[in-house]
Amino acid sequence: MAPEIYADYVVMEYGKKVLYVIMLKALYGMLQSAMLYYNKFRRDIETIGFKVNPFDPCVANRIVNGKQHTVVWHVDDLKSSHVDPKVNDEFLKWLENQYASDNVGKIKAVRGKRHDYLAMWLDYTEEGVLQIDMRPYFKSMIEDFPEKIGTSRNPWTEKLFQTDDKSKKLEKKKVKDFHTFVMKGMFLWKRGRQDIQPAIAFLSTRTSEPTESDWSKLKRMMGYLNVTKDLVVRLEADDNFHICWWVDASFAVHKDMKSHTGAVMTLGKGSVCSVSTKQKSNARSSTEAEIIGMDDIISKIMWTKRFLEHQGFAALPTIIYQDNTSAMKLEVNGRESASKRTRHLDIKYFYVTDLVQRKEVQIKFCPTKNMIADYMTKPVVGTTFHKLHKHITNALHH
Repeated sequence: MAPEIYADYVVMEYGKKVLYVIMLKALYGMLQSAMLYYNKFRRDIETIGFKVNPFDPCVANRIVNGKQHTVVWHVDDLKSSHVDPKVNDEFLKWLENQYASDNVGKIKAVRGKRHDYLAMWLDYTEEGVLQIDMRPYFKSMIEDFPEKIGTSRNPWTEKLFQTDDKSKKLEKKKVKDFHTFVMKGMFLWKRGRQDIQPAIAFLSTRTSEPTESDWSKLKRMMGYLNVTKDLVVRLEADDNFHICWWVDASFAVHKDMKSHTGAVMTLGKGSVCSVSTKQKSNARSSTEAEIIGMDDIISKIMWTKRFLEHQGFAALPTIIYQDNTSAMKLEVNGRESASKRTRHLDIKYFYVTDLVQRKEVQIKFCPTKNMIADYMTKPVVGTTFHKLHKHITNALHH
């Protein structure tokens, strides 16, 4: 555009020339554009019979030929699934007519049992198994790391949660690298490598003023990724489709004596969802830490249950495994197991008691040696690490 056309509309702000414009249509990259697109796409698919899952605004379902047709999307990346390939074909034609008829853009489609989606290869080639393959992503992390990476069979030592006040603070360039690779690690564990989650849970709290000690912990995690660069997570569902959660807490494991909550959710083999987080308040006992941990997780547990119900799965009770019998008694029996020492926790465990009484959830005992969530509560090492790691990843090769 020639300057003389807009020169009269230029204003000065803070010593700089600024031109304000009014957009007649959404422009890629603008904050409002994504929401405008979402609202339009949602209205469009609802006109052809889709209903959005109320517990996830980017998942929608409809029934076609007596079978469920599900569409999930991230911005403008869609995944359509139906047992009849012709239904997917018709949906693709609808997308092309709706969004590619103006010759401005083109719908790109890939079908089959392997899909490259949001840095994950979703592999359905093995019957009854979903493999989540992110090897290209973490191999690029290893290649891009600014220092030479060694090898480690474990992503941490027992001192992961400990901080060293005498450790030297990182220089500016290293601080930036530290933050970058912690965030890359967070992207990775949220999608396909939950086995590094406790390391990222701690390191992400150190990004503002990291030290050489923190850098060493990051390098050890990278060394572990280097050793396990061919690991592929495998998820399998039980025939009965039981929703199982393991919930645990490690008491007073942080420098400020706060405890750490861990949880793992499965539908059969391999962790579908996991949590590793420092508790926000100090617990006075291991039982209290377990109850706080349950309170940390229960919203996610119920969200998962409701989401799956709206995906058409039978409303089976969710099974929650714990290894602290005192906490379990409080959660199951409510006031009958309460005392003066636990009265301040009433709201937390009475909510769970209500869910148990309404048969929304079942609380079951799990021996500590079999508590999968223990992996997420503290830096486990040795044989315990490898045993729990197998449950979480269900990988064929480590």
